[in-house]
Amino acid sequence: MAPAAYSVYLGPGRTAKSICTSGATDNTQRSFSVAGYSCAILDTGAVTCWGYNSYGTLGLGDTVTRGISSANGAAGQTVNLGDNRTAVSISCGFQSVFAVLDNGALLAWGRNSEGMCPHVTVG
Repeated sequence: MAPAAYSVYLGPGRTAKSICTSGATDNTQRSFSVAGYSCAILDTGAVTCWGYNSYGTLGLGDTVTRGISSANGAAGQTVNLGDNRTAVSISCGFQSVFAVLDNGALLAWGRNSEGMCPHVTVG
C-alpha cells in the first residue's frame, strides 16, 4: 500500500519553485520525527516553512510548530529575508535552514548550538 499523500497549502495562488525537508522517516514513510520540518521557495521568491519548530527552524521568530493546512496557520507566513530580497536556493539541515539570496548572501536560521547559524543582520 502506498503512503498517504498530503496537500500542502502555500497560500492563495502560490506555487513552490523548490523545497527542502528534514527529519527521519518513520515506518509509515511519512516525514515526521523530532526535528521534521519542510521549507519551500515560492514562485515569488519568498520562503515559507512548516513542521516542528522547537529551534526556530521555521524562521518566523518563534518556536510554534505549524502544520501544512490553511487551518493550521503555516500558509501565508514567510521568512524575513530582508528588504526586497528573494531566495534562489534553500537547504534544510537537521535543525537549521540555509538560503542563498538573490544578491548572493547566505541567510541561516534555526538551531545554533554549534555555531552553524552565524549572526546575520537582515534588512
